[in-house]
Amino acid sequence: MTTFNVSNATELTSAIASAAGGDRIVLADGNYGAVSIFNRTYASTLTIEAANPGSGAHLDGLFVANAKNISFVGLDVGRALNAGEPTYTQLSWIKTSSDIKLNGMAFHGSQDGDPSNDGVGLTVTSASGLNISNSRFEELYRGLVLQNSTNTTIKDNSVTLIRSDGIISIANDGLSIEGNHIGDFRQVLGDHSDAIQFWNTGQTKGQTNITIKDNVIFQTYFSGIDQTGTQGIFMSDPLSYGYKNVLIQNNVLYSNDAYNGIYLNGVTGAQVLDNTVLSKSTDVKSFWINVQNSTDVALQHNITDNIITANVTGLFQDGNVNFKLDPAARAQVPNLVNPTSELDLIASGVGYHLPTSAPPSPIPAPVPAPLPPADAGDAQSANTIHGDAGNNTLTADPINGGTGPHAMYGYAGDDTYFVAHSSDTVVEAAGGGNDTIIASVSHTLAAGSEVELLRTMGSASTYAVDLTGNELNNTIVGNAADNRIDGAAGADTMWGYGGNDIYFVDNAQDMVKELAGGGNDTVIATASYTLTAGSEIELLRTMGSASTYAIDLTGNELHNTIVGNAADNRIDGAAGADTMWGYGGNDTYFVDNAQDLVKELAGGGNDTVIATASYTLTGGSEVELLRTMGSASTYAIDLTGNELNNTIVGNAAANTIHGGAGNDAIWAYGGNDVLFGDQGNDTFVFGPGFGHDTVADFAGNGAAPGDTVRFLAGTFSSFQDMMNHAVQQGNDVVFTLDASNSATLNHVQLSALTAQDFIFA
Repeated sequence: MTTFNVSNATELTSAIASAAGGDRIVLADGNYGAVSIFNRTYASTLTIEAANPGSGAHLDGLFVANAKNISFVGLDVGRALNAGEPTYTQLSWIKTSSDIKLNGMAFHGSQDGDPSNDGVGLTVTSASGLNISNSRFEELYRGLVLQNSTNTTIKDNSVTLIRSDGIISIANDGLSIEGNHIGDFRQVLGDHSDAIQFWNTGQTKGQTNITIKDNVIFQTYFSGIDQTGTQGIFMSDPLSYGYKNVLIQNNVLYSNDAYNGIYLNGVTGAQVLDNTVLSKSTDVKSFWINVQNSTDVALQHNITDNIITANVTGLFQDGNVNFKLDPAARAQVPNLVNPTSELDLIASGVGYHLPTSAPPSPIPAPVPAPLPPADAGDAQSANTIHGDAGNNTLTADPINGGTGPHAMYGYAGDDTYFVAHSSDTVVEAAGGGNDTIIASVSHTLAAGSEVELLRTMGSASTYAVDLTGNELNNTIVGNAADNRIDGAAGADTMWGYGGNDIYFVDNAQDMVKELAGGGNDTVIATASYTLTAGSEIELLRTMGSASTYAIDLTGNELHNTIVGNAADNRIDGAAGADTMWGYGGNDTYFVDNAQDLVKELAGGGNDTVIATASYTLTGGSEVELLRTMGSASTYAIDLTGNELNNTIVGNAAANTIHGGAGNDAIWAYGGNDVLFGDQGNDTFVFGPGFGHDTVADFAGNGAAPGDTVRFLAGTFSSFQDMMNHAVQQGNDVVFTLDASNSATLNHVQLSALTAQDFIFA
């Protein structure tokens, strides 16, 4: 595998022309203009990536055609429209290509805060095996357009600040849209913005095998524009080509001023399961699930304002929760994207749950006799809420301003809980399904409660919520604010999204996931820990630098700062240019990049740096020992000390070793090494099998202290023994032990050497 490091458009073009499958092209910071890659296919993946993912390497556009097996990572792509260019201008496109991957990318327009004058972020036509993940589509007329493609995956992306549509699908087969957050549309009067839109207009076929799951879709009111035409997930079929095999599951849709949450028309074989479709507290429109002119549709375990069906054959409904309203009433749902108070969940009208079976018996807590439906004036605080054995959605948001804590029991089934009070508790027994808590305030899982997912209401929210798991294995998802996320005991998976997040890990199996550009994030470890691959974590540290509890820390392939404590730490930056601090203790550092920095304060123990690549000690760092990974290795590594007194140890390859300033001890081992003491009174150490080595700048002791050569046992036994094997060759002195081992002192006269210049032991 070859790595091409490029810094301008010309070098990039040359690297693309020269690269083969498995190679990497790494782009330094800078503007590369519009990049076109045509007619390039590879047997294995060519990776084109930014040296500093996010915004360091910028492309005005990315255009790919007739290509295969290319992965783009961490590039910033976009531009403002030129004068006269329409908003439907394709700023980037991919055509007739296969197995293209986009990870950690940023597609954007002018970045002036106004998407009304921007183009389309990315258009994909006639592709197969496309995968877009962990990427941002921001400030655009449309975010992403997919057409006539197969086996496409759109996962864990952010699509925000969009004028028209977030994701458009046209005539695709095999499309998965999962785990994305889409919203903050900025319409111009007359626009009909949809988060995820499917259309067949102008096509000759329908769409099949569609999965839309685990997405968060939100819409905010903007500039007084009526957004009645805005939809969440919109699947229309004006030409009767139809949609087949559709799964819409576990999405959260939240609207301030929109219309249909989920709209299906002309679908055969659809499952609409476990979705939450809510509208804001003052919204008089209905944000509902609407299915028309379709066949074989299952609507199960959704929570929404209303469910509307018309001309549906083979309809199955089960376990849905509706806000069924009086004709004169309207739904009241709090602002769950940026909550400013604990507003009523239902302030008027009546809520009904449609159970699939009777509640379990016995019920573990007293339940008062049921009351007749009442308006919000009859609601109480400090509620205990029970579900049944189905998949329930339980909400403990205070009703009409109530402030008491709430206890919720979900029993079996895949339950969803909404909490909006810091004292709310959720009780889930073991084996009670895959359960979710959606929190609009900081929340800690109850001990022993088997809740699989704890998350904020929307990953794009900038309202700071702190989340803490329990002793079980939890998945915890933050938002765009500065979150504190603590998995507690168990092997947990934590996502922070945007903001400067702080994670607490106490288990080597914990996983922290951070997308590129997701703020300056910190992982605080109370146990030895390795950062998850691909997670953009800036700082990995122990709980406290004064702690004497030994913890080993390992980074990932990105640029990390890693901080140990006062114990004996093992700190490995892994790939990337990392900065490592050990503090006290006898620390061991592993470096594999010449740009790694190891920082050690004076008096911080006896510390070791083990290098798997050529390396120079950071100035001022009190590191006692710099060495290769193993003295028997035949991988050539060059080592350089700093201004302090270092011991530097090579390996069996041909090393070039510099002591730097200070009084250093330099060990050659095997291989034909070149040794420099540089400044200071240095000692050059030769043991058995040291090879043919050269000391390039030996300055003997003479009348004043200077450098020393030390021969270990198994080499020369005494000064006289050594001198019997010494010859003057030009300006150099050569000591020949045998045919395989000799030591040369450059620019030295044999007659000037004295016994004080040598040690034998």
